[in-house]
Amino acid sequence: MKILLIGPPGSGKGSVSELLTKNNALKHVSTGNLFRAILKEDSELARKIKEINVSGGKLVPDEITNQVAKSAIDELIKNQQSFILDGYPRTINQALALEQYCDLDYIFYLDINHQELMKRLTGRWMCPKCAGIYNIHFKKPQVDGVCDNDQATLYQRADDHEDAVSIRLDEYDKLTLPLIKHYKTNPRFIKINANQPIKDVYEDINNYLKQNK
Repeated sequence: MKILLIGPPGSGKGSVSELLTKNNALKHVSTGNLFRAILKEDSELARKIKEINVSGGKLVPDEITNQVAKSAIDELIKNQQSFILDGYPRTINQALALEQYCDLDYIFYLDINHQELMKRLTGRWMCPKCAGIYNIHFKKPQVDGVCDNDQATLYQRADDHEDAVSIRLDEYDKLTLPLIKHYKTNPRFIKINANQPIKDVYEDINNYLKQNK
């Protein structure tokens, strides 16, 4: 089973993917996580990504993104492992590249309004150890500023500051909205209301998967 979650930053792709992977034996493929892992390396690819100023809200070029994503996806397909794609593809060119070697079973579009996005993104904090995600508005840690899982001190990513969020959403509107139009013609495209709580978004998707196996 190959699932794509598509939607703007803050629509809940990561949180929903986490819930789905726990209950459906799926692997979570997040380009954001892949890039963050690469940035910790001392490599030419890491240096290229750093030069792009991802922390300032800029998107990584298609050529690099396709390379990183294909490497991860090829390995899963080789091992016949079901997976969820989160954050890839983001552009028409990325989608066309993906279609060359991967046939998606479900394309879930997380539809959400701009006001809710700003609230979610600017209130988001992360754990540096386990990459757990919290939000001061609706998913607070048990102890303020401390991860529930490993007690590490939470931090806010630079690209979750208000100015960077605005840049990210502008980039999304320019690059990803055309992608949604591209996928709307696909019979496997399913629109989900992502303005509701994450748990309800998850339930909508999980119920759809159960009913359409």
